[in-house]
Amino acid sequence: MEIFNIRALTQKQRYKYAFVSGLLAAIVLGVLTGVIRKQIDFSLLVWLVGYGVAMAIRKLGRGVQLKFSVTGVAFTLIGILISDVIAIFGLAQIFDLQAYITVIQLVLNDDIGSIVWLVYRLIALYIAYNYSRVI
Repeated sequence: MEIFNIRALTQKQRYKYAFVSGLLAAIVLGVLTGVIRKQIDFSLLVWLVGYGVAMAIRKLGRGVQLKFSVTGVAFTLIGILISDVIAIFGLAQIFDLQAYITVIQLVLNDDIGSIVWLVYRLIALYIAYNYSRVI
């Protein structure tokens, strides 16, 4: 006799929930932290993006595979990029592709700041990687 728990989510369904929730968390937290950083320059808020995305993926995905961590890092990177665009150019430029290209060029040319700027973002990515999956 086999008993199936038909209410339990499969691994693919959990990953889909984690994917959607992580993307939404990255967008919402990216906009929120960008608006706050536009008013007061407080770069530690990028850690909030990493932690928020990770918790959304962890709570809804409940996965142990590496793909949950990689998804968390990717969406955190997107959230940080959105936050940087809004902090530098303002909320009106959120849909302007040229603003994103300019931010990426600033990062590559090292015009944005110092090593501290990079360390804050790397810590946010590290937080997202470690907390995105159930270990």
